[in-house]
Amino acid sequence: MTAPVIALSETGVVDVMAGIYIDERQPGCAGIHTKKDFIYFTPSTNASNADAPWRLIAEDEDAQSRYKVLTGDFVNVTFRATANTSTNSTRRLGRRLMSDEPPLLDFELDSIDILNPSAAKEIYTNETIRVRSTIYIIETCGWKASATVAQLRKLFWKNESSGAPNIEDYHSMCSYGKVVANGSETYIMGPVEVPCWGNVSSGVIRYAYNGSRACGAAEQFAWRTAGENMARSLGLGAWMNATTRRRIVTVLPREVTCGWAGLGSVGCGGRFCTTYIKGGYGLTLTIQMHELGHTQGLSHAGRGLDEYGDRGDVLGSTGGADGYLCVNPGNQLRIGWNSPIGYLRAVTVNDAPTNTGQRGIWRLPNMAFTDVNHVYINMSALGLPYANHFASFRARTPTYDAILSNDYNNRVHIHQFNGTTNDRDYNRTLLMALLGPGQWYMSRFVDYGVGAAGGGALNFSVINITAGSHAFVRICRASAPPATAALTTAAFAQAPTTAAALATPSLATPFPAKAAPTPASSALASPVPATIAPAKPTPTSLSSAPSPPSAA
Repeated sequence: MTAPVIALSETGVVDVMAGIYIDERQPGCAGIHTKKDFIYFTPSTNASNADAPWRLIAEDEDAQSRYKVLTGDFVNVTFRATANTSTNSTRRLGRRLMSDEPPLLDFELDSIDILNPSAAKEIYTNETIRVRSTIYIIETCGWKASATVAQLRKLFWKNESSGAPNIEDYHSMCSYGKVVANGSETYIMGPVEVPCWGNVSSGVIRYAYNGSRACGAAEQFAWRTAGENMARSLGLGAWMNATTRRRIVTVLPREVTCGWAGLGSVGCGGRFCTTYIKGGYGLTLTIQMHELGHTQGLSHAGRGLDEYGDRGDVLGSTGGADGYLCVNPGNQLRIGWNSPIGYLRAVTVNDAPTNTGQRGIWRLPNMAFTDVNHVYINMSALGLPYANHFASFRARTPTYDAILSNDYNNRVHIHQFNGTTNDRDYNRTLLMALLGPGQWYMSRFVDYGVGAAGGGALNFSVINITAGSHAFVRICRASAPPATAALTTAAFAQAPTTAAALATPSLATPFPAKAAPTPASSALASPVPATIAPAKPTPTSLSSAPSPPSAA
């Protein structure tokens, strides 16, 4: 007999979560590999009431782009439910009543419809973006905290870092002063003692959790809620209620069973967004910044078939090093942190004016020194799909890109990215080539006919490089097929072609109209003093850096 199909519809708020996975059991490997995105759902009758327990409703390698949702969206979710006669169902995404239990149901996600989109506001548009955070250090199941308040103060606050790399400087430096994370708006507290197992409740519905065996939605909610309760007990309730887009960072013991090193909301709409950091990674600067980068809306930075393969971007992989590593030019443009030196279309590549006055030759500055830092070739043409390209130059400095690996250092970087400066752009960057002096890279040739407004192939040839400073690059477009196949390959050239190379590009404006770019010197400017006075901290369990003194 066929089980009856039941439709279930609910309203609530979604969180899109992305993780960074590190395989500790194989230290000889790079250890970071492709995993899934997760969509969590918190039942609610309105977008501002999202304190009920959340649950996982979707997991997929492309869950966010498939359902086109952003953290903080108020949505209507529809499930298809059938009576479950098996005890080992793998599709059980629904909830279970703890009393008067009905027959257990299997829930399969049918659709997500946005009722009220979140206003993420993580893109810079001439107004400084302020990152405000509460950080909770968890103890549970007899497992001790993996970090102390003092250690996290040193990691997050510039004035207690003793000159060591820190989160406050990381934000201001990599964003060229456009994003600030003042210590006076970063509250750190713990240890927060959480029962090892129990129930988390929403009205008559209770969800069981067991932190000793699992790391699912119920456990994550229990850990986060315990931290929120401590913060309110310490007098932060009014500040928490008044603060939108607050980051909640939960630092877990080493022994928890979570498979990821970090898990973070993609985007930060509504009242708050969340990140979880496992064990010893709580004191790893690049893991913390990777997850905070997700809250700013950024996706992973890939190379070839490796979703994390770009080691020139903290949203990719650092190769095991820890310290300052910023983001590639495509990801910078995605959140409004940079502007192009030259903006070219397919039909203008060969003849557009350049910043050297020489046809086709461009001077690329070290991205560390300026936010006007790349050549952007928008290859988009209606009905003629082709990937857009970015050319930039990266070199280590004592601060910006300090841990850039040798094969990325003093190199011209060629990326593909069909994204735009838009909170709801779900494209990812893809590193195609790293070029030294005398080397060149040709993109895949797509034949739309001689004289077509799109397609063809792009060639990037490095003329010379002044280490640490700049590179001269010749950029040209071929609209007729190359004479020999040999022209499409080189020893240094391209990573394996992926589907992204031929994805239909967006025709939206790639970046917003805005004022002149911020000078590079602004990266070292003093943060703006806090506009909301923090509550007085409790010395042993709660910390927030003092506000900068006001001018007399």
